[in-house]
Amino acid sequence: MQAAHKSVDWTTLKKTCFTVSLAIVLLPLLAESIYAPGLPVLASNFNISEAHAGQTISIYLFGYSVGVVVWGYISDIIGRRYTIMTGVVLFLWASITCYATQAFSLFLMLRWCQAFGGAVATLSQTLTRDVFNQQERLELSSIMGMIISIAPGVGTVLGGVIVNMSHWRDTFILLSVLAAGLLWFITQRLPETKRDAFFKPSWVNINDATRGILQDGQLWLNGAIIGLGLGIFYIVMTEGAFFYILRLGLTRMQFSYVVAASAVSYAMGCKLCQTLLRYGHQVKTAMGIGLILLSFAYVSQVMLLYLNGYTDTALLPIQVVCSTIVGLAVLGSLGLSCLLTPCFALGLEGQKSNIGMAASWFSLIYNLINAMINSGMNVIHSHSLLTMPLYFCSIIVIIAFIYIRYILMVHPKLCHRRV
Repeated sequence: MQAAHKSVDWTTLKKTCFTVSLAIVLLPLLAESIYAPGLPVLASNFNISEAHAGQTISIYLFGYSVGVVVWGYISDIIGRRYTIMTGVVLFLWASITCYATQAFSLFLMLRWCQAFGGAVATLSQTLTRDVFNQQERLELSSIMGMIISIAPGVGTVLGGVIVNMSHWRDTFILLSVLAAGLLWFITQRLPETKRDAFFKPSWVNINDATRGILQDGQLWLNGAIIGLGLGIFYIVMTEGAFFYILRLGLTRMQFSYVVAASAVSYAMGCKLCQTLLRYGHQVKTAMGIGLILLSFAYVSQVMLLYLNGYTDTALLPIQVVCSTIVGLAVLGSLGLSCLLTPCFALGLEGQKSNIGMAASWFSLIYNLINAMINSGMNVIHSHSLLTMPLYFCSIIVIIAFIYIRYILMVHPKLCHRRV
């Protein structure tokens, strides 16, 4: 069976696919971040601890990690259009139900379902691979990276406004409206984009396709670095709510602005990385610059907090400490973006067929690592200001090991690649 769209105008198709690709990624990102400013209130409403409140993000990431594999396989079997529609419908149902539930255990289950539906975002890469050529994909990757990186910041600002003006549950009303609008757009505008033969599900075919994907070292390498880096980014939105609001004394709106500034900085990092690569710098150079900036930011945070809080006399006023910590966090986001952008661009370069499955496994790798990193933060959660930045420094050491051992030694062709 062939999926064809011979009568579709290619210019219109590309615009539609870009819009849908962007939207299906932005929606679950907003769901992750929009109620982060209300986490302390959520903990109070459900009468749970701060650590349990943070689990609502971790469970979301685990649900997303499972979903990315399922949707990728389904999209190669039944096509992209109906798969995306199904995922958005599930996300919509879970968002509405999250608004209404009063039991925390049920709320956690619904957050998992919401994430599972939102994980259809993994087909964003599949859609662009179906329709755009390699050069177009490279350009779109940087553009989407800049737009998508701002989403968590927008989400936290919106969440801060909603929590201040109404109730944290109302964030799910906004998510439901956005999901309904996206579902309508897909049903009206998006044709089937899969042009090669539909995958015939059988144990032999699935096993062969999966084995070929999992033997791709480049996919594993890039996925590991992305997962570790995203772990840092999302902990800022979860543990950061307690770190900045309860420990440093910022208001919910001020915390929202911190996340927004970090998101804008991440977007600037995407542009910086694109510029470095466009002017002939190697991939390893762009990633190395990102790793240096990231390391400097969080090592400096640890040193500042230690010297100012764990000595006999505080060296700086608390206002100066807060401003410096925020500035370093924003710098860290810039470095993180330079580090991760090439990984997103090169992760699927070794795959030629069954792109939906490959994209699913790629997303699974980095989302599972991201979820484990967030869960680790929940386990070591404490009232100390040093806990979060020290945890970040340990993650950065692992990233540096992967960069040095594998980028420079195991995959020398990759580190000399110019994008």
